[in-house]
Amino acid sequence: MKSTQQKLILIAFLLAVLTASLGFMYLRSLEAPQAETEKVGVLVAAETIPPRTLIEGSMIKEIEVEHNSLFANYMNQREDIVGQYSKETIVENEGFYREKLVDESHSELSLRIPENHRALSIGVTGGSGVAHLIKAGDFVDVVVYIGEREEDEETINPEMAKMFLQRLEVLAIDKQMNREEGSNGSEVPGGFLLTLAVPVDQVEIMVLAENVGSIDVALRPLEDEDMPDTEGAQWEQLSINHKGVFLGEDEKAETDQGPEEADSEEEKGEEEEEDQENSGDEDNTGDSGQEEDSPEEEYSYYRVKRGDTLFSIAREVYGDHRKYQLIEEANDIENRSLIVTGRVLKIPAAD
Repeated sequence: MKSTQQKLILIAFLLAVLTASLGFMYLRSLEAPQAETEKVGVLVAAETIPPRTLIEGSMIKEIEVEHNSLFANYMNQREDIVGQYSKETIVENEGFYREKLVDESHSELSLRIPENHRALSIGVTGGSGVAHLIKAGDFVDVVVYIGEREEDEETINPEMAKMFLQRLEVLAIDKQMNREEGSNGSEVPGGFLLTLAVPVDQVEIMVLAENVGSIDVALRPLEDEDMPDTEGAQWEQLSINHKGVFLGEDEKAETDQGPEEADSEEEKGEEEEEDQENSGDEDNTGDSGQEEDSPEEEYSYYRVKRGDTLFSIAREVYGDHRKYQLIEEANDIENRSLIVTGRVLKIPAAD
């Protein structure tokens, strides 16, 4: 009996010691200082950023997080993020990965189109496209040539050329969107595509011009912002001599002489006229009944188009078809119903 009691006392003592030791160790653990965790600053999205959005400074914020190797791929320089475009959605509080951003200068074409413009490609050749010397970033003017259109033997639209769009930015040549990608070879391709930034209100005109006529482009100086209002050119302007008047068949020889020879002939003619006038004055001194020579009448010129009549020409130049007789007499027309297309008529000044 006594032995059993002693064993119980010993067991109780051991349990008490064990409990005290555990309690002491627990209390010591509470008093031990905790190791500090390293914090790092990370740039994240302050809001959800949709795809193809220009990132601004207000869309970025900095937060502190525990150091983790997962954040090593985040972009942590604000200036490297601002001005980039998002390739895909970046959710709020998500870090910025370089793979999800794209620079405007090396971006998709849609990111390079100016506001209120559309990208439109036109096909050109080496001849109509400045021998393939145009590069992305250049500016061009667009000229359309439209041939003569007739309906029921009447000219509806005359043959003409018109510079109808000016200072259009070249976005790409074929699939090259950067200047350094341009071809440096001497070989000029037979045809290539120019992608231009066209104002949205001119897109339809560009498409129409390409389909009803032929298009050429003219390369502009890079810094030239002047856009003159041109009137266009018609075929009649190819028949103007150096004096600014239309040529008839009998005047071609004068143009072939060149300006200097023509001027010399003109001066010679004037001298002969003066000699004739002087001799005439001497011969006709005291003759009051003879009239003085009238000055030479000045003419403008008109080239006959298909479907023209003397009545329609008089209506066009004088505004009155009844003045057709002035044209008839000036050109010695015997049959006013027979005037040949292409003939150049002298148009006297109306009284």
